[in-house]
Amino acid sequence: MKIVFAIARISLAVMLATFGLDTFLKFLPEPELDGFAARYMEVIEDSYILPTISSIYIVTACLLLTNRMVALATVMTFPIAFNTVAFQMSLDPSNMQTSLVFAGLHLVVMYSRRKDFLSLFN
Repeated sequence: MKIVFAIARISLAVMLATFGLDTFLKFLPEPELDGFAARYMEVIEDSYILPTISSIYIVTACLLLTNRMVALATVMTFPIAFNTVAFQMSLDPSNMQTSLVFAGLHLVVMYSRRKDFLSLFN
């Protein structure tokens, strides 16, 4: 099971690093959005929000790759992962696969560090 957790942690780190760096380097193709989803993304891109989220992604990817403060890294990015799933479910359900993988990897990594989260629920 340790191998599964390590693969999930490294996969999540690669995903976070890729999406975080893409905001600044623009190497992934932009998905076609329409309607409210397009307006929402336009507002996010024109404000400070997307660069802030991408910076958090890059920092947490480094934490996950070095296996340091993994619980903190997942706590910092899980709300963002939840928001991406909610965004995809409500505004763009056809592109939901990546969001579900992203959230699923978060849950697996958080489960692997469940002892670190016990103090939150006491």
